[in-house]
Amino acid sequence: VIRSIRYGLPTAARLLEGAVKGTVLAFDSELHSTQQELASRKASQESMAETQAEIEQLRNDLAATQQQNSELKKQLSMADDIKQAEIRSYQEKIEWLKDELARLHPDDGSVEGVGYLMDTCAKLLMDLEEESARQTTILREMGDYTLSIVKEAGESENDVALHRPGRVIELPDGELVLRPYNVAEQATQVMETDLLKVDVDAPIRFRTPMVRQLLATFQGRDVKKMLVKDLEAEIDRLYTAKTSADNEADAASLPRSELAAFLVEFYLEQFGTVTGAQERVCSILSCIRSLERQAHLAPLPLKVSLFARFLQFCNVKEVLPLPLLNIALQARRFANAGRHKAAEHSGTKPMLSFQGRRPTINQAKDEETQIGIPHAWDAATKALP
Repeated sequence: VIRSIRYGLPTAARLLEGAVKGTVLAFDSELHSTQQELASRKASQESMAETQAEIEQLRNDLAATQQQNSELKKQLSMADDIKQAEIRSYQEKIEWLKDELARLHPDDGSVEGVGYLMDTCAKLLMDLEEESARQTTILREMGDYTLSIVKEAGESENDVALHRPGRVIELPDGELVLRPYNVAEQATQVMETDLLKVDVDAPIRFRTPMVRQLLATFQGRDVKKMLVKDLEAEIDRLYTAKTSADNEADAASLPRSELAAFLVEFYLEQFGTVTGAQERVCSILSCIRSLERQAHLAPLPLKVSLFARFLQFCNVKEVLPLPLLNIALQARRFANAGRHKAAEHSGTKPMLSFQGRRPTINQAKDEETQIGIPHAWDAATKALP
């Protein structure tokens, strides 16, 4: 446009051109200043954002520091409480030690009493030494006199010492003579083989190693005795417990234990100590042995005799092994089940087991005979393999 009018209106064209150029320059400078202002504002905004982030970080650090400070205060308080408790404990121990020292510190009267007792004890010890010397002299004289009695003509003390243990012989005139058990001496009228006679007709007693060990352990001790009626009631309880233990062993695929070993385990759970359990088993064995010794006066009860055979505490020909015990317990369980069923069908109340009461011997015999032959036959048939 300026080019088209510059030929006709040159002055106006120049004025218009100058005005346009001034406007463009003014816009350019204004735009440049605006851009610079925008850049500065962006820079200040970024610095403010960074400052805000730093402020947030400082706030987080302050919160963490405050939390650590509170935790340290708690730990300091707990440590102070523990220290105070230790101080109190030490103070109490110091007071107790002071009291103990005051109690153990002897006074003048007690010291004098102890001195008098020590003097009396010294005098008694001197008297004891004198009496011991007199007793030694008497024993030596007795030994010399005994040696003069035993020693024959021409024998020395060494020959007398080689003699075997002898016995006392009373002569027709009343004199006592010590004579040895010597085959060469005709006056003794006895030989060693006569002293070692064995009754071959006597029955052989069977004792398992475990039973022998128990008897040897409690030999010479006072074991609590058990009555026959208590033993019969205990046998029923042991049979029931043995049946339960066998069922548990079968469920765990473990071998069944012998009756003697089971008795020790059963009473170990009851008494809590091995010695108490073994002593209880020894009381049972002692009761059975006393009944065997009185067998010539009264026969053993059937229940006790069968229990001794299962326990393998009887004659060797009467021993019943573990498989027969398993069959007998199984038959007993079937018989009890059949008896309870028969009682339920008949409308009568089933009898109580021996675990809840202690029957007498006559009651136990009556209860044993109340199982009918059909029920006993059925139980035995089911129990047999």
